[in-house]
Amino acid sequence: MNMMNLYQDMHRPPDKKVRKDIIFWIFFLFWPFAGAVIAYIYISSGYHINGILAFTTGLSAPSILQTLMSKTTGIEDQNKFGVEE
Repeated sequence: MNMMNLYQDMHRPPDKKVRKDIIFWIFFLFWPFAGAVIAYIYISSGYHINGILAFTTGLSAPSILQTLMSKTTGIEDQNKFGVEE
């Protein structure tokens, strides 16, 4: 998604471009690395994964890590309205 945002932002006039702070660039570099680490974990565990499975695993890295963090920290997700159940 960051690549699409960067591509679309490239075609906007300078006064309409979105300002990108350091957090944007940290996550821009972190998520591909996290996806590669998750694919490596699968491979080192003995799974034989092909290219498309490694690619989709990398794309789902944010969701995998978010679920893992919510399960290990005990913080439950809120519903779509932001209200705890």
